[in-house]
Amino acid sequence: MAQKTQPQPSDLLGSWKSGTVQTEWGAAVLEVTFQSASDIEFKMTPSGEGQSIVTKGKYRLSGRQLVSDAINKGEPVSVWLEDNQLVIQTPSEPPQRFTRK
Repeated sequence: MAQKTQPQPSDLLGSWKSGTVQTEWGAAVLEVTFQSASDIEFKMTPSGEGQSIVTKGKYRLSGRQLVSDAINKGEPVSVWLEDNQLVIQTPSEPPQRFTRK
């Protein structure tokens, strides 16, 4: 069983990228960049044609919860590190796995 660890802001710094995942708008690649201990950028790039959607904002960690206007409309999401991957899970959806770019 892989160990889930609670991330610290310093563990998250940098860019993380998912594989192709299904979103409510179709298949896309997700990227999340932790620019500092409080600034985040979230990017969704549709597979095939289409413009990337980028949202930026502040974030805070509270245990295994990440809260940011840039992700999930400001509602908390679960976040943890597992096997050198960043995992972000929105309630009622499967976890999304990101690897460091």
